[in-house]
Amino acid sequence: MLPMRHILLLATLSGAHWLPAQLVVTNTQTPAQLVQNVLLGNGIVANNIMFNGLPANAVTEQVGEFNSTNANVGIASGLILATGNVMNALGPNNSGSSSLGGGNLGQGDPDLLALAQSTGTNVTSINDAAVLEFDFTVTGDSLKFNFVFASDEYLEFVNSINDAFGFFLSGPGISGPFSNNAANIALIPGTTMPVTINSVNATSNSSYYVDNGNGTTAPYNSDPYYVQYDGLTVVMTAAAQVICGETYHIKLVVGDANDTVWDSAVFLEAGSFQSNEVTLASEIVTGGVDSLFYEGCGSATLYLVRGAPLTDPDSVRLVTAGTATAGVDYTVVPPMLYFAPGQDTIAFTLDAFFDGVTEGQESIVLFAIHEGNCGIDTAEVEILIEEPPPIDVVLSNGVTVICGDSALITATVTGGFGSYYLDWDQGVPDGIYSGWVAPLQTTTYSLTVTDDCGVVSSTESVTINVPIPPPLVVQALPDIVVHCPETGVTLQAQVQGGDPGYTYLWSNGLGTADTAHVAPAATQSYSVTVTDVCGRDTSDVVTVTVAYDTVEVRIAPDTTICINDTIVLWALASRGWGGVPVPLGPGQHRGQPARLAAAQHDLCGNGDRRLWHIGHGPGWCGCERADGRVRLGWHYMGEQFPDRIPGPKFRCHQLVLGFWLAGFDQHRAIPTSDLSGARSVRCDAGHRGHPRLQGHDLSHDHGQAGVRNVHPEQLHTQRGRDQRPFPTIGHRSARIPDAHLRSLGRAPVRKRGSERDLGWRIRWFHGPIGGVCLPVPGEGLGG
Repeated sequence: MLPMRHILLLATLSGAHWLPAQLVVTNTQTPAQLVQNVLLGNGIVANNIMFNGLPANAVTEQVGEFNSTNANVGIASGLILATGNVMNALGPNNSGSSSLGGGNLGQGDPDLLALAQSTGTNVTSINDAAVLEFDFTVTGDSLKFNFVFASDEYLEFVNSINDAFGFFLSGPGISGPFSNNAANIALIPGTTMPVTINSVNATSNSSYYVDNGNGTTAPYNSDPYYVQYDGLTVVMTAAAQVICGETYHIKLVVGDANDTVWDSAVFLEAGSFQSNEVTLASEIVTGGVDSLFYEGCGSATLYLVRGAPLTDPDSVRLVTAGTATAGVDYTVVPPMLYFAPGQDTIAFTLDAFFDGVTEGQESIVLFAIHEGNCGIDTAEVEILIEEPPPIDVVLSNGVTVICGDSALITATVTGGFGSYYLDWDQGVPDGIYSGWVAPLQTTTYSLTVTDDCGVVSSTESVTINVPIPPPLVVQALPDIVVHCPETGVTLQAQVQGGDPGYTYLWSNGLGTADTAHVAPAATQSYSVTVTDVCGRDTSDVVTVTVAYDTVEVRIAPDTTICINDTIVLWALASRGWGGVPVPLGPGQHRGQPARLAAAQHDLCGNGDRRLWHIGHGPGWCGCERADGRVRLGWHYMGEQFPDRIPGPKFRCHQLVLGFWLAGFDQHRAIPTSDLSGARSVRCDAGHRGHPRLQGHDLSHDHGQAGVRNVHPEQLHTQRGRDQRPFPTIGHRSARIPDAHLRSLGRAPVRKRGSERDLGWRIRWFHGPIGGVCLPVPGEGLGG
């Protein structure tokens, strides 16, 4: 059985110090120590370590340890071999021809010279060579390690000065062109070509080349993140098949071609020089330092990695030990893990349970046991678990402030793990340690702090006291009664108590002052809200009462009169404000049509007005016209009366026309019996030879009527009705002028011997009197 080894534990660390973005190089260890402590990985046992032909027991400027976490090498850490001083690798790349130390002409290596000449025929010598070699025994059937080559010879001396390096492996099963049948295993992937300046650059195998400026180009010449060398390769892997359990020899060499200036170097990854046994490593995702993580805080991920060949399945047995109990304190580990063909890595996760019990530090020891061609190999890793560290929060002392003043609250946080997360309940923004608060009343501010683990928290509070003032009271003044609409009134808000610094807000858009001016047309209430400097508010309401009724004027009702009568008009004003009602009448009116007005104003300037319309005329009042009827009767004196009144040839005979007039007085209809009786009507030649009838006046105290110039051709029988308006009676004594009579109906002709009677009825209309129109009943007699 091969010896048990502890596997390097990969963990995230808390409390790391800030480092500048720059390569870190140290050469405090001897080459032998660097091989054992830095370069070697699992499955390798090294001995007989030499540097430049001598035991590697002395520190040299050409071999050192590097950390490129904050630089652009591409490998996080490892061992550096250089043709000059390893410190020359530090950036920025502010020189295109940098050298430091070295100058060792003739310090070469025949194998490296032969390798350089295989890709550049102008190489004649190797100088400043750094040759690190040792014997080693493998526990697997493969060997591999990772590297990066860099040089300040890039790109000026491509295809001329061909600085080179080589990894020359010799031993069982190895056959090559170099001394001791060694083979160079630092090759361009997929080829047998060595890695040199001529074989890897911006034009040859450029996918493996990384440009790093020329010493004058930005940002390489100013940013220390970039190393000093003008060019470098990507990360490459040197690998070889070996025989399990056999001992091999390797020579790692880098040198200047033809000169001793413009340095070159090779970076070898830490722990990558290993054989293909199954390796075990862990990574603490969140937890303490090194191998420690906390209950309930993150997890630990463990990786099982096997080397080539990967064509066959494989298995690893897991055994746990330590003071922690699987399934109680942490996740149960599977007893066996299996690699599928082609699979090189298996990962599984451990969680430490938060049980709330203080148990102190406990350990988990995990063994990965692999049975391979070289026997049984065991890898071991130890992980420690603890309770999450408590978080301690201290807040500044509480103070007393006047409302509106500010106070500073400050928090101090210690303990816990990782970053802190501050959650203030109010006043101070989350995530900051202090802030100013301005409470309007006594307020308690609480802070809860958690850490990266998120398992435990701590809460503390501080109280800022604000004295309580007298109650805030506002009185809106005055509640007042006014007698006229739109009387101006000044309202005022009187405030007591609270904390001064008041603001006002009146309703109805009256503004934000302590007074407001109003002039309501009707009774109106107004509210005011007062807020003090601390945000307390209160309200009150004030009412302006408008005690006012609108002025009203009443006048005499509508009345019907006859022309030239006298009417008594009266008006009475009431309501309003400013004294007793004022009568405006009575008054009299007589005569022609007119308009009379009655109006009254009070002390408020308001008033009312009414109109009388006195007159006559069609449509004056928009009512029906008066209606009268006349009965016409006539007697034919001859022997024969024709059925139709003849035209111009009609021989006039004496006709008797009887008239009856239905008129009206102020309040009554005039009976037809009051009218004068019939008058004789004579017939003469008439106008243009036509016979005409002329009638004498019929008289009555209340009106006159007459028949003038009635043409006989207009006196004919016809059916239907015809209404013809008469002129309006404009005054008490009026005439109805010429009335052209037309037949309004035809009565049956009755023969009484030699006498025939025909009857006509006529209707006329006249307008209203005195502004009031009433229909007047008519009366007519049949023929």
